[in-house]
Amino acid sequence: MNEIPLSPLKFRIIGASTEDPEHPLFSILSQKPTEGWNSVRFCLFPQEVLIQFTKPVRLRQINLVLHETKIPSKIDIYHFFPKQYNDFFADYNTLTYEKIGYVIPDSNMKSDYKARELKKVFLNENCLYLKLVFHKPHINIYNPFNQVALITMTCLGFDFTPNNIDTFYPNRNKDLNYFS
Repeated sequence: MNEIPLSPLKFRIIGASTEDPEHPLFSILSQKPTEGWNSVRFCLFPQEVLIQFTKPVRLRQINLVLHETKIPSKIDIYHFFPKQYNDFFADYNTLTYEKIGYVIPDSNMKSDYKARELKKVFLNENCLYLKLVFHKPHINIYNPFNQVALITMTCLGFDFTPNNIDTFYPNRNKDLNYFS
């Protein structure tokens, strides 16, 4: 089988557990190094960020740029991909998300909290929703309000098309049109 080239995947932001009014969740889309999402000050953990891809996708890579001082101690990664046609229309709050892994960011102490961290997560999952669960931050003097932050996020993979869906989703009901 020929490998399909990876490209940036389009997604929409569904929501987050909390967001600092000065650093709202939609700022992760700006790709500006001064922007990014922050949880509210003194929030409860874990914090969640949920996105929805605009089409069913094969997710191959997630790139997370993390803030230099508001660094989570762990990020769990969950996804949802419909097993039945009706699941495409279910309320995202009622879905059961499957854990596909986690990353443990560095505390950033070695750089004296001056370097942002790029975490690349390689995977091979069918995906419609992606949930990131941020655990409590690494403690440091530059994060007095106990926040976590995500500067930017990029997802790479490919959209399912009528030409490639059977390869990755062979048990689908072929009478249903997933692409209208």
